[in-house]
Amino acid sequence: WFTRATAAGIRPNACAFVALTMLAGRDGNADAARMWFQKAVEFGLEPNNSMYSSVISAFAENNDQDSAADFFEKSVKPNAFLYTTLVSTSVKNGELEAAERWLRTAEREASANVVTYTVLMDA
Repeated sequence: WFTRATAAGIRPNACAFVALTMLAGRDGNADAARMWFQKAVEFGLEPNNSMYSSVISAFAENNDQDSAADFFEKSVKPNAFLYTTLVSTSVKNGELEAAERWLRTAEREASANVVTYTVLMDA
């Protein structure tokens, strides 16, 4: 459908690409999530927090914390929203030590906020 839509002149926006990356991640295909992110950039979209977060989550939710961290570290300027994504997905995967490490890094970067702490406290 994506090829038909773009061939018909329909230009996807960031929300469409976030949905595609999230669906790929939920389907267990984190590499496809990264591919959709790259397609968004090729379409001239400026990546936003939701776009980055959806790819980070796709890797983390598929138990690939290393790729999630790698994508995060190579792709973005750290901020509270993205650190919270990493803490949250670590908690969801039962990786509390990783969640704590991300929280400590966020604290050092002055990027931890009340949501970041709440996610870890709820673990």
